[in-house]
Amino acid sequence: MERARIYRVSDVKPDLERAYRELGWRVAVKTTAMLEVKRRDKVCVIDVKEHTGPVYKRDLEQWIRNYPHADWLILITMGFFAPDSYRFVLASEERVRKVALVSLGLRDYFDQDFRPMKLVASKPSELFRELENVIGKWGLRLRSVPCNYCNRMAIIFCRECDVMLCRDHFIPCPVCHVKLCHPDVNRCFFAHECR
Repeated sequence: MERARIYRVSDVKPDLERAYRELGWRVAVKTTAMLEVKRRDKVCVIDVKEHTGPVYKRDLEQWIRNYPHADWLILITMGFFAPDSYRFVLASEERVRKVALVSLGLRDYFDQDFRPMKLVASKPSELFRELENVIGKWGLRLRSVPCNYCNRMAIIFCRECDVMLCRDHFIPCPVCHVKLCHPDVNRCFFAHECR
């Protein structure tokens, strides 16, 4: 069976609308976002950037500010999120709970090799799991943003050297509680000075 090719992220919109309605969510098509879904008093905004290339922190900050009313945000780009964007989300517990990032990983307009990635640092919602299912039907499997030391799912970044870390490769400072690389993999714990 030949899989359909995604030319724009919004190609998956009809499948997502259908899936979310089947889950019991009310789907409102907005002009400012690709989709806005509601159930009782909870609102999730799914928005896209159709361009390839990087989404930097300053762009991501503005993108998040566009939806202050949303309980959850799923932000999808045809391009990729720069490392400073991932650090921006992971630096705040509120953003960790509220924001999920999905990139299809195209580096430029002529790129044909998808490198789909996701950053979901909190427990994925049913809406996010359904998004993964829909994108999977289009032939793309989302991989988690990896830890720099083992390729498992990154959940935090080191405040000393800025690398992405999984559960097993960080250690909190016992004094100021910032997250640092575990001494088994890097010297950040010993180089750190509390502020």
